[in-house]
Amino acid sequence: MLLRSLFFLLIGSLLVGCFTPPKPQREQELRTAIRIAPHYEEGYARYANWLRQRGRWSETRAVLNSGRSRIDQTPLLDRLKGNLLIALGEQEEVERFYQQSLADHPENVRLRLDRAQFRKQRGDHEGALADAQAALDHDSEFVDAHHFRGMTLLQTGQQEAALAAFIKTVELDANHETAWQQIAQIWRDRGELRKAENAYKHAVALAPESENLLRDYAGVLEQFDPQSNPEQRNTLRLILAQIERLHPGSSWIHAHQGSRLLTAGDWLSAKQRLQKSVALQPNYAWAWFKLAELQLTGERHSEALGSLQSGLQHQPDSPWALAQTAFVLEKLGRIDEAIATYEKLCATQQAQPLAYRKLSRFYWSQVRMNEAQAVLEAGIQQHPQHGELRVELARLLDHLHDFGAARKVLTQLPNAEGNAPLQGQLARLSLFNNEPDHALTHLNLALELDPNLHWARTQRIRQFAGRHQDAEAEQELQELLSRNPEDEWGYAELSRLLLEQNRLGEAANLLQSGLERLPESRSLRSLQGILLEKQSQREAALLEFEALAHEHPEDALVLMHLGSNQMIAGELEQARSSILKALQRAEGDLGIWLQFTTLLPETEAQVWYGKDWDALQPVLLQLVRGELDSAWQALQQLRIDPVQRDALRVLYFHLKERSDLAPDLPTPLHSPELPLWVRHLRGFLHERRDENSAAQRHYRSVLNSLPEHHSAQPWLELRIGITQHRLKQYELARPHFRRFLVDFPEDYDTRMLIVLGHTLAFEEAAAIPLYEKLILERPNHALALNNLAWSYLTIRDRSQRKPQRALELALQAVELQPSIDHLDTLAEAHFQSGQREEAQDVFRRGVLEADFPRSRIPYLRAQYLRFQSGDLRSDPPDLHED
Repeated sequence: MLLRSLFFLLIGSLLVGCFTPPKPQREQELRTAIRIAPHYEEGYARYANWLRQRGRWSETRAVLNSGRSRIDQTPLLDRLKGNLLIALGEQEEVERFYQQSLADHPENVRLRLDRAQFRKQRGDHEGALADAQAALDHDSEFVDAHHFRGMTLLQTGQQEAALAAFIKTVELDANHETAWQQIAQIWRDRGELRKAENAYKHAVALAPESENLLRDYAGVLEQFDPQSNPEQRNTLRLILAQIERLHPGSSWIHAHQGSRLLTAGDWLSAKQRLQKSVALQPNYAWAWFKLAELQLTGERHSEALGSLQSGLQHQPDSPWALAQTAFVLEKLGRIDEAIATYEKLCATQQAQPLAYRKLSRFYWSQVRMNEAQAVLEAGIQQHPQHGELRVELARLLDHLHDFGAARKVLTQLPNAEGNAPLQGQLARLSLFNNEPDHALTHLNLALELDPNLHWARTQRIRQFAGRHQDAEAEQELQELLSRNPEDEWGYAELSRLLLEQNRLGEAANLLQSGLERLPESRSLRSLQGILLEKQSQREAALLEFEALAHEHPEDALVLMHLGSNQMIAGELEQARSSILKALQRAEGDLGIWLQFTTLLPETEAQVWYGKDWDALQPVLLQLVRGELDSAWQALQQLRIDPVQRDALRVLYFHLKERSDLAPDLPTPLHSPELPLWVRHLRGFLHERRDENSAAQRHYRSVLNSLPEHHSAQPWLELRIGITQHRLKQYELARPHFRRFLVDFPEDYDTRMLIVLGHTLAFEEAAAIPLYEKLILERPNHALALNNLAWSYLTIRDRSQRKPQRALELALQAVELQPSIDHLDTLAEAHFQSGQREEAQDVFRRGVLEADFPRSRIPYLRAQYLRFQSGDLRSDPPDLHED
């Protein structure tokens, strides 16, 4: 029985041996190696890797477990076990394995780095970095750990720390090509091209056949200025030659060789290379853009546009290509397309500040002012540190008379408080915006920064003078003259200040010094005459003003002083003549009017000043002569009614240029019981406050109370006409102007007011002959020239329009004064003459160069669209402006 069992067992064993395939020769060798050296970890590692490559996972695990159980310290097998578990996806077991293994062998830095890799793959960058650092704590020169930290830090956006890790890597291993490449890319992204070039040089030396690396290196070299960097230019040539040897049919190499040749000035070869590149790869946007750059160099704008558009089909948001396309479209006169391209560029939020400025200027030239402002504000938001955008926005707002907003924009400029010219500009805007306190603050800061800013100092003097801070004004004037000893204005203002304070000796010395330097100065000679008056040297003063009046017959101030001195000399007729001339040149001047009324014939003076004429006359004469302090004392003693005494006080403070201290006169003051002079003064005060209706009522009350042929009558007619003109009652104003002209038929300004009334009432047929007469007398009167031109262009009867005559007149007006109104007229004249392009050019000049208020925008926009349409049958749009 026993023998039978053994027999069957032997037969079974033989049969099993027959059906089990023999192990491969390599596996038998690996197994034999383990049996021979069971404590040699390399044997287990080789066998485990062999099994893993064939997907025999369980056997791989068994071999590794066997080896780890037989060998106490086996870092290699530990790492292989961990990698196997990761490959099998047994995450929890992986964590347990690494935790246990590292607890047993904390010095195993490679195993720790393996766990760092595992954690990084799972997205646990913090844990990965902690493991890498722990590995470095055990071995500070562990190159792979430094490199791993660099890569992980880079992925988490910590570029600075990553760069330090990569630099440490190459310090420990100068042949670490990947680290050099990462260093190069970081320096490139930062714009540190020389550092990037050096790093790429090391990387390329280690991997000279890596096409991507060579391309990156070439990309950096291409950014150097070829003229100032011949060494980089030669290196680029060698690098491109190396790439071409490796990949001779590459579209990339043709494009970049073409770029190099373009830079070298070999345009023909560059063209051939670039055309070859786009032929090989039509969707290669960079090559199209380089071809466009070549075509732009030769000013072949149409060809360049085609290349740019081909490239943009494949890279539609390229900021460079969009900017160049907009530039080319502008060159080709396709402005609307250029605007659309700039809009697309700015929408990418990658546009440079210049693009925002260009788009804003296009909007500005088309009178799309809100859009022009909005695009600059968007640019500032995108580039908050770029000062030019803020300056351009402030310029736009200033152009539109939005002075407060312009000032606010400029105050946000970097280092605004340290920029003296900018502080001066802020002061100017504050003054225009009626903010004198802000203005003075900016002026003070400007002069602290740069004491030689002449404009700022003169404005600070004006501010002090306006605030009646005489001591500060005097100190500033002394400083001004010490810095600018030829400054006529400074001499005049300081002399005037000294004269007002009756410091006659100082004033005399100052005027003598000024006149030695500026002997022809009209203002200094006038002040010299006033000094002589205050010194009671009336004969000398008379001679001085006679000479000045002969040289400057239109100067109202000179004529006024001449009349005053003639009156004192007893030359009453000559005095009346001089004052009358002064009044014609400055009819709204209260001091001249006062002189005129005190020189009236006795009977007329009594009518004007009433029953108290004899009592009033001495005080009035003192006021006229500029003896203000004496006049003040005298009027305090004067026994007249309170209303007339207050009226004298008003005259005193106005002549002293301190109208803020003048008392208020009670209303109503057109009562027939009140003297005419008081009622007239009340009208004057209303007119100064732009209360034209009230002023007119007072003037009419006086006019209706005057006897016929009274000398004041034509002047009251003039004041009534002017107030009605300001109220846009042009037809009602006209008779008053004409009655004034009966006595003064040559008065140019009054005749100008009549014709202006016709113009503003759209009565071109009546205005044209009057303008023609006016420009015969004054051929350089810009307003008359412009208005006559406009009348010829807009007269309702089209058969009476004369665009060629208007063009001649408008050109003269613009030559004299290039305001927005005059340039608009000139553009209209070109347009109606069939010169549409010239009209658009002139109009664009006006919109960009001449300032205008926001209320003018709708008219100018409509006029722009009209010029664009080219409809010669259309009339200019209506101007509705406050």
